[in-house]
Amino acid sequence: MKKYFTTLFLFCFIVSCNKDEEVITIPPEINKFYNQADTIGANLTIIGQNFSRFPENNKITFEGGVETTSYSWSNGNEDTIQVIIPDGAKTGQFSVEVYERKVFSGLPISIVTGDFKKMEPIPIKRHHAVSFAINGKGYVCTGEGTNGVLGDLWEYDPETNRWTRKANMPGPKRSGAFSFVINGKAYVGGGYDLSTDLNDFYSYDPETDTWEMLANYPSYARELCKSFVLNNKGYLLGNEGTRQFWLYNPETNTWNERASFPINISHFSEGTTINGKAYAFARNELNDLYEYDPNLDSWKLAAEIPNFPYESFFTARPCVFKLDGKMYITNGLNNYQYTVSFDISNYFWNQKIDFPGESFGFASSFVIDGSAYIVGGTTFDNFATNEVWKFTP
Repeated sequence: MKKYFTTLFLFCFIVSCNKDEEVITIPPEINKFYNQADTIGANLTIIGQNFSRFPENNKITFEGGVETTSYSWSNGNEDTIQVIIPDGAKTGQFSVEVYERKVFSGLPISIVTGDFKKMEPIPIKRHHAVSFAINGKGYVCTGEGTNGVLGDLWEYDPETNRWTRKANMPGPKRSGAFSFVINGKAYVGGGYDLSTDLNDFYSYDPETDTWEMLANYPSYARELCKSFVLNNKGYLLGNEGTRQFWLYNPETNTWNERASFPINISHFSEGTTINGKAYAFARNELNDLYEYDPNLDSWKLAAEIPNFPYESFFTARPCVFKLDGKMYITNGLNNYQYTVSFDISNYFWNQKIDFPGESFGFASSFVIDGSAYIVGGTTFDNFATNEVWKFTP
């Protein structure tokens, strides 16, 4: 027994000395890592050279400034360390530092974030609806349901997770209408009643739950228009096959045609507005991103985006919304359950958590307090849903 304890003591002493005497004079190298799409709390495997055999000496720093250390080290032909992706890590490059010598990953790691939560369904199933948010409440109006087109309006309260019926939209019931919000009022119009395009136009005041008829939308492209708000004015880009672009001034109740979109709109996706300019994707032979400057009344090609993440986007008709200054895309036809954000500042696509429900196209959405609410939608066989999902990035 005495000999055993003596041997154990000597072994521990030797390990301790070896640990203190480890000397690495060559900077570490990162040869590869797995996976490039991962989540907070998941394992990241980093393979390279010149990592410390003592895991706690390998410091890994992620985009977002969060640091951690590896929990294991092994060596075959290359060094391998493993690390748990810590809370607060963001998409981007990471670094490995060993004894004050640091190396960066070169390629970014995509940290998949986001959370979906199923909420109270809207009482009547629908797709091709319009939606908007005013004063912390969400609104969904019109659309096409199981028994035809709709003209109803529903208000959603996120604090109680409940829907309340409001005053119906005047005029014909409709699908594929447009909407935008200016100074606490919603402006809704256009669309079609499954046989005729409509050009009537109204404002809705949630304080009084009343509608007011306004000047008709003058364009012939009245269904599935895309809307923006810039400088307290509404902008509408006509539907597919057109180039028309119109401005609505709520102070004068007038429409004025503006600079035409540069190409005929084909599979046009809703864009977003950032820093006083509008951005919109248009699919022709390239994935072109166009920018509109309201002060110059002009469009220009902002970028050709070669790394558009999913080719099926333009036919999936997913839900598109603006959140945290980025454009988000999720939930579309043909099992399109991807969720991605697009950052205009660096033209970077960031993968988010997949949409967890059944995939539906032509859903509508509104944004309240940093979360998006995705409402309804349809399948290819025109099966409408009343599901509501809350997405928090």
